Amino acid sequence: MLKIVIAKKALKELKKISQEDQKIIKEKVLFLKNGFNNLDVKRICNERKVFRLRVRNFRVIFNFLDHEKTIKIKHVRRRNEKTYR
Repeated sequence: MLKIVIAKKALKELKKISQEDQKIIKEKVLFLKNGFNNLDVKRICNERKVFRLRVRNFRVIFNFLDHEKTIKIKHVRRRNEKTYR
């Protein structure tokens, strides 16, 4: 089982999203504790330990720290051309 840490910036971004979408995003993030299986998770190009989780029209950008068994959520953003910058 993995530990999940959420950055302050990600919490701030999450608060700007509707309550319904927040609930769904939180559920999917909790599923990450059990691993990436059966979730839409992909590694971001040219980045070693940076991944994205797709939830509806949103992307959860996170680091996977293998040695600490930790997932650090960096951003929760609506999918657009600026999402991966």
